[in-house]
Amino acid sequence: MPKYTLLYVEDELRIRNMVVEYLQEHFSVIYEASDGEEALAIYYDKQPDIIITDIQMPKMNGLEFA
Repeated sequence: MPKYTLLYVEDELRIRNMVVEYLQEHFSVIYEASDGEEALAIYYDKQPDIIITDIQMPKMNGLEFA
């Protein structure tokens, strides 16, 4: 079964850490971002297969990022 790369975007560190820990066994690489601007930069640089994003975040919200 192929493993995919993931970009997980969440501004709350505690939540981000818990979710990433849970998802680690399902993805070959997980990129993390704390806001939409950081996520956009990672997206352009790394081109992840899947993106999971929070909606309410500072700088650029999840809808603007999407």
